[in-house]
Amino acid sequence: MILPGGVGNVPGPTLTGHRISVMSGEVVRQSGGAPDQTPIGLIGTVVTATRGHDGPGEVELPIRGGTEVFIARSDEPLTVGTTVLCVEVVGARSIVVSPW
Repeated sequence: MILPGGVGNVPGPTLTGHRISVMSGEVVRQSGGAPDQTPIGLIGTVVTATRGHDGPGEVELPIRGGTEVFIARSDEPLTVGTTVLCVEVVGARSIVVSPW
């Protein structure tokens, strides 16, 4: 897993078999199976516009060796193509993003 914190094209530190909470800095060791990756700290692209407090959209993030689309909420409306940063997870497939 590549953790946020890199500069430019240089990735941040890596951890294998761990999950990290970027907000708290907590590292949790996974027990068995493949390690899970939190989307917090990942940079993605809006693929369905968000409407701010009026409703969610969708964001595509590079995660788990591919890309996945998450339901995304934001404080302000964001248009398709906007680059965003995932700042919070609010459910299994739902995140909060901020323009990046």
